[in-house]
Amino acid sequence: RPFGTGFRSSFANGTLTITTTAMVPGHHYAIEAADADAGPFTTVEGDLSIPKYQIATFTIPNADRATYRFSESL
Repeated sequence: RPFGTGFRSSFANGTLTITTTAMVPGHHYAIEAADADAGPFTTVEGDLSIPKYQIATFTIPNADRATYRFSESL
């Protein structure tokens, strides 16, 4: 991967911003949220993909859940 393999996140004014270089072109991903680390998790953004290796940024407005995770969709 030309940009490395990582995630960065920030939170400002109720919006969660996630920037990642860990996505693989052609694969599908979801951002999930829960009120506790153990879940249960629900999808807040789904069917995320990229056409080529790149830096991808996603924003979740009104991010009021205790924990978020980025997962590959099957």
